[in-house]
Amino acid sequence: MQDYVEAIYHIVQEKHVARVKDISQRLRVKNSSVTGALHSLSAKQLINYTPYERTTLTPESEKIIKDIVRRHEMLQRAW
Repeated sequence: MQDYVEAIYHIVQEKHVARVKDISQRLRVKNSSVTGALHSLSAKQLINYTPYERTTLTPESEKIIKDIVRRHEMLQRAW
């Protein structure tokens, strides 16, 4: 699920909102897989999701994912 949250974060940074199609393309998975993951993440209150609408991170999940992205970037620079 972290991959989905991270993908949403990057897409929102680029386009201001994330749609199922965008997430699907970024992760190279089927739209139905994305929809299932979005329902699960929404139930855990990690994202703001309404079918056929925009998807965004909650303030809490955005704070967490920013830290994860920062760590990933640091690791990439180290290699």
